[in-house]
Amino acid sequence: MERHQVLRQIDGTGGDKLREIGLRVREYKQFFEAWDELHHALADDKDGYVRDGAIQYLRQHITRLSDDQSFAGLISSIYSYDSCQSFLVKFSQLLFPWTTPYSPDLVMFRSRFKHGGRGIVLTGSDSQAPFLSTAIPMLRKLGCTLPIEVLYLGDTDLSAKYRAELEAYGGVRALDMSLMINDEGWKLAGWAAKPFAILYSSFREILFIDSDSLFFRNPELLFNDDGYITTGALFFRDRLILPESKKLWLQQILPGPISEKVKNSRPWTGHSGHMQESGVIVVDKWRHFIALLTVARMNGPDRDGNKNEGRVGVYDMVYGDKETFWLGWELAGDLDYAFHQGDAGTMGGQST
Repeated sequence: MERHQVLRQIDGTGGDKLREIGLRVREYKQFFEAWDELHHALADDKDGYVRDGAIQYLRQHITRLSDDQSFAGLISSIYSYDSCQSFLVKFSQLLFPWTTPYSPDLVMFRSRFKHGGRGIVLTGSDSQAPFLSTAIPMLRKLGCTLPIEVLYLGDTDLSAKYRAELEAYGGVRALDMSLMINDEGWKLAGWAAKPFAILYSSFREILFIDSDSLFFRNPELLFNDDGYITTGALFFRDRLILPESKKLWLQQILPGPISEKVKNSRPWTGHSGHMQESGVIVVDKWRHFIALLTVARMNGPDRDGNKNEGRVGVYDMVYGDKETFWLGWELAGDLDYAFHQGDAGTMGGQST
């Protein structure tokens, strides 16, 4: 696509809009990766990031030609650099506008967690605090020593009282996402907060756990799973509920060629319309930054529909956030993900 084409407003609704988002994100991913590689190549050391020094770098290194030629080359290079930077900022704001308050420069945003290590990410609210007060001590008893971050959406979501109680466990920090995200025109809440919590945590490699998910073994073992080691993204399969084919819908939303992973998925084969359970997610967000941004968009500006306006949202097409992860990877053209080989089921019952 030409630059003016990728910067035009994304119109439409439902599956057609998702497909267009996928096409634009794939274009963005190529440009972003090239831009990111340039800035890391210009870094003074292996850990650095040249934020404002690219022009100085160009000035210092265009010295091989005569003075006049060097000056002309410098001016041309600076113009090209500024033009590309302007384009990337506009493209970023078109696709991922909620990032503006915290980090409008997404290359810089990504560089912050390159050496962020591993950690556990939870989302919290006052209603979930009792679950967290059970889950966190249990993780420690299982031998898990990873730092924990609990992300929430303002004081009305997780009160100062509960934050203090959770942080008293040690190795636990509460972070307010509402200060980092621009949700003007939509409201971030509930399930939708998961991909944003992963993105805005300080860790690079993340084990996201729902507050009501319990482990019988140290969950750090998941980082040793072959699927995670190979791909950097480990998902879990949902229960096999009812037969349902979503093949036509997948063909509608996903730019071609359709991957073999999609063709082997339950919604494609008709075994079930439910593929993923998002109560546990293991991801290296340095490797999958654009895919995560895509998932966040699906749970943000494009999440809700409006029947009166004829607008179909993502949550009108899938049940909550859970399918948006593997589908977000596919929309972004990122095929490096794996599903855990274990089966899903139910345990226990309910008596009245």
